[in-house]
Amino acid sequence: MLLLPQRTVAMELGLIKSKVRLPGARDKLLERKALFHKLDTAFRFRLTAVTAPAGFGKSTLLSSWLHGLGKDRCLVSWVSLDETDQDPFAFWKYILYSIDEAEKGSVDTAFSLLKPLQADSGYNKSFLPVLLGELADLESDLLLVLDDLYLAANEKIYDDLRFFIKKLPDNVHVILSSRAAPEIGLARLRTEGSLLEINERDLAFSKEEIRRFFKDIMKMVLSEKALARIGQSTEGWAAGLQMAALYFKGNGCEEDLASRFNGEHRYVIDYLMDEVFCGLDKETQDFLIKTSVADELCAGLCNEITNMKDSQQILDKLEEQNLFLIPLDETRHWYRYHHLFKDFLKKQQDVHVRTLADVCRRAARWYERQGLLSQAIAMYLKTGMHEQAAKVIEKIDIQILFRDELKKVYEWSKALPPALFPGNLRLCMNAAWFSAVYGDRSNAEHLLNQAENLLDTAENNKAKRDGCAEIMIIRAWQANLSNDTAKVKEYLDRSRDYSGRNEVLKALILLLRGVVSIYSGDISKAVYYFDGTLQISKDLQTYFISVMANTNIILSKLLCGRLHECEQQCKSLLAYYGERHENETPFLGAVYNDLATVYYEWNELGKAMECAQKALELGEKGKAVWITARSRSIIGKIYFAYPDVPKAFGAIEKAELDMMRADHTDASGFVERAKLIMLLKLGRQSEAVKWLEENKFNFDAPNFFYHLIEARLLVSQNLSGEAEALLHKICEECEKCKGYKALSEALILMGMMDYRSGFSRKAVDKLQRAIRISCAEKYLMVFIGEGKALERILSDLKDGIERDLTEDERLFFHEVLDGIKIASVPAKGTQTGLLSEREAEVIRYIQKGFTNTQISEILYVTTNTIKTHISGIYSKLNVHSRTEALLKAKELKIIN
Repeated sequence: MLLLPQRTVAMELGLIKSKVRLPGARDKLLERKALFHKLDTAFRFRLTAVTAPAGFGKSTLLSSWLHGLGKDRCLVSWVSLDETDQDPFAFWKYILYSIDEAEKGSVDTAFSLLKPLQADSGYNKSFLPVLLGELADLESDLLLVLDDLYLAANEKIYDDLRFFIKKLPDNVHVILSSRAAPEIGLARLRTEGSLLEINERDLAFSKEEIRRFFKDIMKMVLSEKALARIGQSTEGWAAGLQMAALYFKGNGCEEDLASRFNGEHRYVIDYLMDEVFCGLDKETQDFLIKTSVADELCAGLCNEITNMKDSQQILDKLEEQNLFLIPLDETRHWYRYHHLFKDFLKKQQDVHVRTLADVCRRAARWYERQGLLSQAIAMYLKTGMHEQAAKVIEKIDIQILFRDELKKVYEWSKALPPALFPGNLRLCMNAAWFSAVYGDRSNAEHLLNQAENLLDTAENNKAKRDGCAEIMIIRAWQANLSNDTAKVKEYLDRSRDYSGRNEVLKALILLLRGVVSIYSGDISKAVYYFDGTLQISKDLQTYFISVMANTNIILSKLLCGRLHECEQQCKSLLAYYGERHENETPFLGAVYNDLATVYYEWNELGKAMECAQKALELGEKGKAVWITARSRSIIGKIYFAYPDVPKAFGAIEKAELDMMRADHTDASGFVERAKLIMLLKLGRQSEAVKWLEENKFNFDAPNFFYHLIEARLLVSQNLSGEAEALLHKICEECEKCKGYKALSEALILMGMMDYRSGFSRKAVDKLQRAIRISCAEKYLMVFIGEGKALERILSDLKDGIERDLTEDERLFFHEVLDGIKIASVPAKGTQTGLLSEREAEVIRYIQKGFTNTQISEILYVTTNTIKTHISGIYSKLNVHSRTEALLKAKELKIIN
């Protein structure tokens, strides 16, 4: 999508410059001396909290007071927060930028520490002590203002702020404005005398201030009776006073008007909106209604919509009158209406039905000329101009289609009459891509047939050749979803007439060739293709293709046991899109699923759960069931590891419901494998037998895990000979393609079988080799998942297994033993039955203020073991921090 010039000025890494600058002083503003004097005492407190509902003038008060302080008094750092700042990384990055604006170079070290944490699900506040140290070195006092903090509500952010404010040096003072009091330890600060509070009662205009507001600012002299009525109805609410003043101007008898103000202030806004609007001249009313069809306004668009030439002057006038017009940039070229006012104007559009259609057509044409195709299409569809919308959709390049616009393009296509498709190649192709990607195979095939019919009659040979190649690539994608590698290769070969001119199609071809390679056992070649896909898609910012490439790289490297590379790969991609402010793109849910898988294998279940839940949130946002189904399967595995069997199967059932909404086998494979392993470990062989009888798999690298499930089933049926033969075959194939994860699991199963058969020496050899293979990349879950059965064997063979291990391998072996013990403890032993005895012991040490390292030393276990205990505590208590865990544990009487 093209951006118009003179929009919001961006800082490096795409941050918005205006958010870290003190808003400009306003000319027509009532000086509130009593509040200014109260704010002057802010230098005595760590924190000043200005809290009140919307419209009480919090930001205006703070900015006007700061403008009056004088530059020599102190340094001022201002951050205007919004909904996009709920990510702790973005939140603190804006703070660091704002401090740097106040004193250049003052927080360079803190910023250098924060930057690597971007989009890291393991985000921590390790940079904060450094930041506090740098702030202590400032030669002047610093006022750090966090405006509209409620919009950045996030428990991690609030936890960080508690720590930050508690450790503030004496020369730094935080001021926040918020609609609600944030949970950052205000009660403690209040008892310590470290908190200055300004609330709704302080901000409400007094009788004298209401009189001065109307007389000095609005140039209106009202009687005492009228002022009293206004004060009563608005309760001193600043926004209500402004609307009342607009309503009063030029409306006759003030006493009559004032008498009509009644009711509680939460209803006043609806009343005043009508009354204010009725008091405006016809030209302004018409301008407001017509321009409200657009989400964002500039003079050029308004001129086009209204057929006027002086829209900029009208916009200036509306802003000057405080008529709910909000500037979006420093140069005041772009605006939007206050949301409530815009909603009101939309209601007024009903009486302008005849002219509204023409207004939307004008807006659509203007958007199209400016290259704002998404806005143009939406506006054409709104007015029923389907043919014009279809023509603009034709202009949607395949690169835009895969830049998170895939679903949007499909929704546009659904809004068009079906009769338009048989005659429009691009419409068919766009909708076919969406259907193929989201698993609607029958609709994709129908659309491709229509596209082929159009190409049969095409006279342009180049267009015909490229169109046929694209159809073959879509068919190859469909074959990939069916795990039909032979068909994938066939369709790719049939697309060879395509010469590589379109970079997006080139990326898709590389992606599919990687799939063919991985099924042929050449994992290194597959990774080479996937890396090529990822590089092209990152350059083009085609998000969907990049995350699909990333997922395939991760799966390939997981097969080879390269977990640390997988983690870095995911973090790097998340950081890449985070720098471009695309970290909430739904397709990135797939990357969080990949990262969750890595943490699960490391037995870092807390991190795994956090990533899987983030993936689920993004997947639901984009209605991408192939993401949500996999997220839920990972969540199910995590619950099963705690263990919490009901929750585990509950998550799997939800994943299966997702799969019923779209036939997408990429996700169904994850769900199926997770469920089958759970069934076998619970002794429910009959269900697994039925499934495996209905589904047969070739001996390809991605299918090793199905064959391992089959081997487990044979073991459970006491078919040891058949199980051993299958496991030997798996080991041979894994050796060929270096599939070390599956090899390690096969060796563990064979070692357990040897032990039960009395072949202890063979068991030691196989288990020892599995430990060596898994040690470097810390494949813990492959051992821990075997539970008590493996614990007994490892404990019995401990001396033999340890004998030839290196120091690192022995440490890993003990971590395996610790992990199995934790996973094997039933969830009971407390008054509530929620926590295990060890978990209850850990939370008691947490209550005493011990760190993870200190607790691990006291209990003679590894730090990672303590992290696993804490993850289990968080999950069982349904909390996300130590503070929350302690509060919940006290509530449940687990601790005193």
